Amino acid sequence: MLRIAVLAGFVGLFLGCSSPPLSESALRAYVDAKNAYEHGDFTRSKTGLSAILKDRPDFFQARFLRAKIEFFSNDLISSQNDLQRVTKEHPDHLQARFWSALVDLQSGRVEDAAHRIDDLLALDPQDYRLLYERGLLYLKKGDVKNALDFFHQASLDEADLAKPRLEAGRLFYTLGDSFQAQEQLERAKVLVGERSPLSATLTTLITTVQSEKKKSSAASKSQAR
Repeated sequence: MLRIAVLAGFVGLFLGCSSPPLSESALRAYVDAKNAYEHGDFTRSKTGLSAILKDRPDFFQARFLRAKIEFFSNDLISSQNDLQRVTKEHPDHLQARFWSALVDLQSGRVEDAAHRIDDLLALDPQDYRLLYERGLLYLKKGDVKNALDFFHQASLDEADLAKPRLEAGRLFYTLGDSFQAQEQLERAKVLVGERSPLSATLTTLITTVQSEKKKSSAASKSQAR
């Protein structure tokens, strides 16, 4: 019940004051469709979302989720139709604009995708997803030099994303949770890559954590005897 109440407030905030509030049954149906989507049951999710949108075509969160399902189901025309309606009614919905670029790219409309990505990069030039997709677009056009430049920029941002995992790993180790520490550090190492200056530090920390895990395991076995 609490989740429904929170969702109602969240959805109401974005639907705006001019739209009537969603019924509790519509909110429950949306939660059910969202759960189905998260568990990979696209058919049930899309059926539920379509029923909601029949009564409430202004429920753009449901329309955006349906567009993502249509994308993954390779129904690119329907996906783009839904995304264009969302972006027309809500131009500040950056996620819908990003997915619209992905649909263009998947459909072979490279120039259209490039224009959409460039517009988004103008708003957020450090978004590694946008940089990566822009690199792919250059690669499709055979422009290897620019593709490499954008891939490099994207990898730098991914390295920045690794830093919180590094610090989390250190904290877990300090708190005595070697398993969580190793998981965070290994994920950070994947993000930074072997050539990063952080790679050596992460390797050392992972080795230290693994050694601590072995000691703890040996101590537990000794106590069990």
